Amino acid sequence: MECHPHARLARLVPCLFQFVLGALLAATGATSRAQTPGNWAVRETGTTANLWAIVAAERPSNVPSTVPRQLVVVGEQGVILTSTDAGETWIRCESGTTAWLTGVAYSDAARRFVAVGEGGTILSSSDGVTWSRETSPTPLRLNAVINAGSGHFQAVGEAGAGLLERSNDGLDQWARIDAGFGTRSMRGLLPSLAVGDGGGIFARAESTGQPVPAQSWNLVPTPSLADLDALAPAATADGYLTSVIAVGANGTILERSPSTGGGFVQRPSGTTERLRGVSYKFGAALRVITLTVQVLLGERFVVGNAGTLLRSADGNVWQRDSVPTTHNLNAVTADETFVFIVGDAGTILKGGGSTQAPVIISQPTMGYTSSGEPYIEALATGPGALTYFWMQVTGSRPIGLNARLLSPNHFFPNSGPPIYQLYVANAFGIAMSEITAPQRFLNLSARAAVGLGDSTLIGGFTVASPSPEQKRTLLIRAVGPTLAQFGVTHALAAPRLSVYSGSQLIATNTGWSGQANAAAIADAARQVAAFPLANPSADSALLLDLAAGNYTAQVESVGGATGTALVEVYDLGAPTTARLANVSTRSLVNPGGAELISGFVISGGLRKTVLLRAAGPALAGFGLTSALARPRLTLFRGTTAIASAGAWIQSANPSALSEAARRIGAFAFPANSADAALLIELEPGAYTLQVTSEDGGSGVALAEVYEVF
Repeated sequence: MECHPHARLARLVPCLFQFVLGALLAATGATSRAQTPGNWAVRETGTTANLWAIVAAERPSNVPSTVPRQLVVVGEQGVILTSTDAGETWIRCESGTTAWLTGVAYSDAARRFVAVGEGGTILSSSDGVTWSRETSPTPLRLNAVINAGSGHFQAVGEAGAGLLERSNDGLDQWARIDAGFGTRSMRGLLPSLAVGDGGGIFARAESTGQPVPAQSWNLVPTPSLADLDALAPAATADGYLTSVIAVGANGTILERSPSTGGGFVQRPSGTTERLRGVSYKFGAALRVITLTVQVLLGERFVVGNAGTLLRSADGNVWQRDSVPTTHNLNAVTADETFVFIVGDAGTILKGGGSTQAPVIISQPTMGYTSSGEPYIEALATGPGALTYFWMQVTGSRPIGLNARLLSPNHFFPNSGPPIYQLYVANAFGIAMSEITAPQRFLNLSARAAVGLGDSTLIGGFTVASPSPEQKRTLLIRAVGPTLAQFGVTHALAAPRLSVYSGSQLIATNTGWSGQANAAAIADAARQVAAFPLANPSADSALLLDLAAGNYTAQVESVGGATGTALVEVYDLGAPTTARLANVSTRSLVNPGGAELISGFVISGGLRKTVLLRAAGPALAGFGLTSALARPRLTLFRGTTAIASAGAWIQSANPSALSEAARRIGAFAFPANSADAALLIELEPGAYTLQVTSEDGGSGVALAEVYEVF
């Protein structure tokens, strides 16, 4: 037989309405996670009385969050305990009664605690220590009391007690309202819901959201006839406190939320013990103002007979937690940090919610998909479902909900700086990191036929920096044999790579895998997501730290053979003011398939204006006699042509082309020449520039890609 009052005086069960709300755009389907017994500590109370209810007082706005909220516990024989040090120590208060106290509430608006209990007892206190009796309109036992908002209190009790209401008028007067509960005893209460005998759930008829007045309540359908002892609100994915959990006899847990269609459904609890108390504890607190959908994170706690403690992150899946007691547990509440449970024989347990917030194990890094789409990616670990939430700092707007954020520039094409923040959340907390996306060319490449004399493949590039000491780490490659893996049938068998600054040779290589730093070259290729070179192979590569200046990467044939080669320049440097600024590629173009193809990648979160040029006739001014007469350039993203241009002077904006070339220091095209040019604003991503002949002729052309400031 139970030693609870309802074994002697029918059922006495507390209802507690105490919660803290936090919000975050986030995940669905989170699951709960059990803790070890060591996370729950027994606190000395100095009493063996059964404890029935607990409340954590609201904290006034002028009180720092580091100050613990006052806790008040009530129980049998008029016991009242209070703590002001987060439940570490408890003092016994003089209640002036020996009545069994079954419910307690606090209102910051009224600056008042209220306790209720046996024989219609109502006590109030302004400090939680000194208590006085208030006149009650009923002699029947009251089972629960709540803060109904605006300084009002409401209470429910045994059959015939009805709904009691205390207004905030300073008169300390309670009024009884016949709410239509009939012969049911009511033991759990919210401002618009009440629960009690026989699965009875009543909803206030005028659901206006206002706490008072409360005139008429209607019985609502429920899936269980079990006696219900308590209920509490919880947060749901719509960003509001629309989820309600009710608990009671036979392990009953009922939930109402938008996902249940607004009605109550029964959730499996895994126990047949009587469940007596329920509360919600926030887990993470970040409110995303600009989103229309928010998910609130937190844990739901349910306590009951024989040391039963259940917890859930979503209200659907419940798991049992171990506690260091087998006493009946009667009520539970939470503040910002801790969870407090009270029960029989003076039991008070103190614990935390789960402390296992996510951990970001791979910080945000930038990369590009095989189709050239830019992304930022991170990886986190932690219990339960993880939510990845990206924000762009400028404008503080959300832009992505996955571990990989694709094409961030699509959201913010004209704003900056391109700083992205990542929040990873589970039901227990948040981890945060950020990345500054560099606005720069990430890599430049060109593929063309390599022959002798003027048919040498020459790639030119510029490193821009405001100071000589700032250098860029560049990976430069001349790929021949490995191209056969990609279906190139006439790949250059043995390319030689030489890097020049003006006429000065800086470095040269033939056969990358034979170098002392071959491992570093392979690692650099992995960092920039470049395809791996065969090992061993005759492909060539150099890893260089280069200061500001103009450079050329020349690809020649070892042994005099001809074939197709690819020259690549990758920027490995961190986002500093030094950067890879432009590229040019010179090679032979003819209608037999030996077109000049130049590729480049723009990184970062913003659009970038680039000047693209295909020089042919203008090369005659530099002494080249075999220049392509009528070049045409076509810009591709993936396999889609997005722009094309012929003779620059016939374009819609020849003056803008001329001015852009002047600003960046590019040599001027002759007036009325057939050289091609295009000034275009591009999103971050991978592009290819193809140079062909408009009239079917052949000759040497120069493809140029310039960053325009």
